[in-house]
Order: sequence, then C-alpha cells, then structure tokens
Amino acid sequence: YKRQNEKFAEFVKLRDPLLDGEDSRFMTLSSSGSSPALPERANFVIHETHRVPLIRIPQYMSFMRSVGLDLLEKHGFDVAGPFVTTIGTWSEVTHVIGFRSLTERDRLLRDFYAHEDGAIYVGRVRELAPDITTRLLYPAPFAK
Repeated sequence: YKRQNEKFAEFVKLRDPLLDGEDSRFMTLSSSGSSPALPERANFVIHETHRVPLIRIPQYMSFMRSVGLDLLEKHGFDVAGPFVTTIGTWSEVTHVIGFRSLTERDRLLRDFYAHEDGAIYVGRVRELAPDITTRLLYPAPFAK
C-alpha cells in the first residue's frame, strides 16, 4: 500500500506540480450558494477557504445568504459557492472567485475595502472565520 502511494506521489510531481502536496477533499455547494459558470470565463481563479469553527457555521451561512454574497456581487466579484467540505476538514467553507486579471482583482479589493460595505463584510467574516487561506489557480482546459 505504501509503495502505491509513493508511486502516485511521484506521478503527481511529474504530472502537475500544482497538485504536489495537496490534500484530497470533497465539497458540496451550500443550499444558498451559486454554481460556477462553465466553461470558466476568468483568466485567474481564486479559491478562498474560510475556516469556520463548527459551532459558527450556521451564523456564517446565514450571513453569506442574507448579506455577504450580495455585497460581493454588488461590488463586481464573480463568486461561486460557498462550498462546504464534506470529506476533509469539516470547518472549511470555500468560495471560488474569478477575475479577468490580477490587476482587476487588486482594483476590486481596493474599492471594496474603501467602501462601507467592505467594512461590514470583513468585520463579520473576521468574527466568524478566524483563518482564511487564498490560493491562485488557473482554469484547467478540461473544465471547458
């Protein structure tokens, strides 16, 4: 069994360095979430993972459903999700955000943070999700 894992790890390193060291996880779209558009239209895709203590998940989802996602959309963010992890770290909630360029991302974030809506969003997310990880991905050709 261990030898098979070593062979697979070597295959992954040769096949796709972006996958090296990644954990396997399965996610499902939350009941209030929106599906990603396929084929992906963005040149860059960000996976933003919020680690929400399990006891706060209901409040987090309620905020996203009633306020959070609308604020992001209002300010031009192309968000799919939230996706909840069903296999992996249970407290992970992932948003998939598409951008035409990294310059567009910087502009949207700067404008959002300068607006009172950004303060509302960031303040509540900080209360509910004390740990956030952002990963930059490129759309994969197989998604087209």
